[in-house]
Amino acid sequence: MSQWIGMRVRAGAVAVLAAVLGAVLIAVPARAATVGFTPGKAWQDTSGAALQLHGLGIVKVGATWYGFGEDKTGESSADTSFQDIPCYASTDLANWTPRGRALVRQASGDLGPNRVVERPKVLYNASTRTYVMYLHIDSPSYGDAKVGVATSGTPCGPYTYRGSFRPLGQLSRDLGLFQDSDGTGYLLSEDRANGLRIDRLSADYLSSTPLSPSCRTTKHRPW
Repeated sequence: MSQWIGMRVRAGAVAVLAAVLGAVLIAVPARAATVGFTPGKAWQDTSGAALQLHGLGIVKVGATWYGFGEDKTGESSADTSFQDIPCYASTDLANWTPRGRALVRQASGDLGPNRVVERPKVLYNASTRTYVMYLHIDSPSYGDAKVGVATSGTPCGPYTYRGSFRPLGQLSRDLGLFQDSDGTGYLLSEDRANGLRIDRLSADYLSSTPLSPSCRTTKHRPW
């Protein structure tokens, strides 16, 4: 009798444990599918073409990430001039769908033939409801050392080029943007003579204004 009772107790315990585990498994949400890429291997977009995201800049709108880069299609050591700035969209940062050209080459000027246009970075200005793109603008000899500014009402554009300038009169080559939680924008740029500069952007993000004092933190590139 005692053996029969012990078997019934063990069976009951197993049933309770199974019920608990079942409830736990039901309560735990399923994990999202793993996505990734292989370092050193050509990364393709959803159409099967090579991603053109050199000098990548990313902005998130809702649940979608938008990526901007330099189009290097057909580039050679003899010709590295600007072609265009493509835009891609992704919801997982691994699979990128081409959404057209955000900024295109022009017949002349900063975006003309034989020009250097690099490192596109984008911020959304909520007060003006405008996407603002900053770029490194230069001559083939890298003597201009300016930032260029373009704007659009949508993430992928097309963007309207607004012109170029040297931030507060200083050289600017490699660059980045930062947006604080209060909406203030900042420009990070490589001023080769003084190191990394950090300048506050104007309220509309279309120009830079002095910090007090301006930050000069290093003689080396920060990226």
